[in-house]
Amino acid sequence: MTSQNRDTTFLKDKDWSVIDGELIIVHEFTPLAGRIESGEVVSLDTFTPYASIQFQCRKLSNTLSGFIHHKIDFLHFFLAFETLENQQGLEVLAIWSRKNYKGFTGFFSAAMPKLIIAIYPEGTYKKISNPDYKPEIVGVDRLISANPLHLWKPDVIR
Repeated sequence: MTSQNRDTTFLKDKDWSVIDGELIIVHEFTPLAGRIESGEVVSLDTFTPYASIQFQCRKLSNTLSGFIHHKIDFLHFFLAFETLENQQGLEVLAIWSRKNYKGFTGFFSAAMPKLIIAIYPEGTYKKISNPDYKPEIVGVDRLISANPLHLWKPDVIR
């Protein structure tokens, strides 16, 4: 089996950095140590990731999974998938990035949330991940320019 056909797991920032700024479509969200209690994110312990996600990225052709280590990223995915439970014909798109922090926040990026998450009508990923679709718009701007129905962006990200 070639490396392109194997599943790939993103655990640490160095793993995720392969797709920094790339659009992904998230198919599955599975809470692990994270949960919501009285409107607050809590974790069972400090070692287990809050959740895992299963996703695709045009840059990599294999099946991808990633672990969510920041409570804000967990909360945003939780809210996005809660929205999907109540509506049909929607998809969750996201961008992981360490490049879009406000001011000097980037110096502390290891401890910051890294995902911008959005909900769109089904079929949007195929459209906006196409390199011929508005090639002058890239990264986070590309995600936002497609007019999401819902958008979750951490305050530290511009």
